[in-house]
Amino acid sequence: MMPVGEGLSCRLSYSFNPGSKEDGVTVYLPLDLLNHIHPEIFEWLVPGLLHEKVSFLLKGLPKNLRKKLIPIQPTAEKVTGALKMYQGSLFGQMEELITRKFRLKISRSQWPVAHLPPHLRMRYLVHDSSGRTIITSRNFSDLKVERQPEPDNESLEELRRQWERTGLTAWDFENLPDNIPIKDSNNKLLGFVYPGLQPEQTQSVAVRLFSSPEKRMAAGREGLLLLSSLQFPKQFKMLKKECVLPSSLWALYEGLGSRQSLNEDLYQFILEELFISPYGFRPSGKEFHHMIERLKNEGLFPRVRKLLELVLNLLRERRATLDQIGRMKKMSRAKSRAMLDVAPFDAALKEIVPAGFLKKFNEERVSSAIRYCKALQIRIERAYVAPEKDRMKSEQLARHTEKLKKFQPRDPSPACMELLEEYKKMLAEYTISLFAQEIKTLFPVSAKRLEKKWQEILSSC
Repeated sequence: MMPVGEGLSCRLSYSFNPGSKEDGVTVYLPLDLLNHIHPEIFEWLVPGLLHEKVSFLLKGLPKNLRKKLIPIQPTAEKVTGALKMYQGSLFGQMEELITRKFRLKISRSQWPVAHLPPHLRMRYLVHDSSGRTIITSRNFSDLKVERQPEPDNESLEELRRQWERTGLTAWDFENLPDNIPIKDSNNKLLGFVYPGLQPEQTQSVAVRLFSSPEKRMAAGREGLLLLSSLQFPKQFKMLKKECVLPSSLWALYEGLGSRQSLNEDLYQFILEELFISPYGFRPSGKEFHHMIERLKNEGLFPRVRKLLELVLNLLRERRATLDQIGRMKKMSRAKSRAMLDVAPFDAALKEIVPAGFLKKFNEERVSSAIRYCKALQIRIERAYVAPEKDRMKSEQLARHTEKLKKFQPRDPSPACMELLEEYKKMLAEYTISLFAQEIKTLFPVSAKRLEKKWQEILSSC
């Protein structure tokens, strides 16, 4: 048996038939538990094949790295002996050990994973509750099976009776756990359900058990927003009228879509900032009551107006940047000089304030985008005076932005996506440090720090 998650283990089998598709180690994965398994555990295979796998990986490194680890076999023995089996990622441990023992940095993309022979790669066999094979593959990422709804069983019905409630208009229920195990009469784990909130048509909320975290999240956001709105019955009748961009300011949002769609996005943005951002879509009862109490004390509408003004400030800075780009075009023509290429500035502004930005931004990102617009205005002005300097700095920036554009994460896990978001924030601040130093960066940033973060991304993703 192999430990593959919290309290979970899976059956293994091993065969060695050279040339056979079934060659090597096969792990049998129950369909019901697929979403609860940590895939990095399978990097280790089994103890008896670990040394051979480590040797193969070391031999397949690029020559400039490999020659520093010669002779390979003694190195493989040292590395294998120091590894802690099934603790995190095999590759992560090897990279750390080699850095520490040989002062050699290896990134995740440099391991010859694609060239591993079949018997050194785990073979996955997914089966349903009846034992029928659903899919087999040597790539864990292929194990995305469209699940058919299972018939209700007594254990699930009992959990529903215990946890589900309807007709809720206040948080008068216990805190909801992240997941609840489903077990049969023999205490065998059948899977998990995920408790969350769901809006009802009767202007009330229900606690339901969902079959996946994704379904729970989709319903939970709307459920929490409805439950929150019920705590402000009078104010909510007027709230939507407050969340409106004046028609007289059409020039501010020109090119970003219709006024109607922007107002709808603005309303959702403000609701999210009021009730979702403080604690996420699954707050505890204590956090929910604290959030509502704070808004009642501070007043709902002062907070709404503050958020509305913040969005308007961003739209004003965007408009000012657009106008400046237009002026630079005219000034270039008037001086009969080489036309300033404003395409990079147009592209930069669209990246700072993309169409549908209110669906993607939170309050912090709106504030940051205001700074980025101001920095872009300074850059445009300086580029007009000294275009060659701007070109040189653009090349410095491109060394880092091009990596991000071309990058395809091998394993887009939450940790990987978080690192990518950190890198994007660093790039934005680095852009300020290059083109508009008078606008101070939020944190220290440099080309060296960007490269270090990129190596983290390569290791994790």
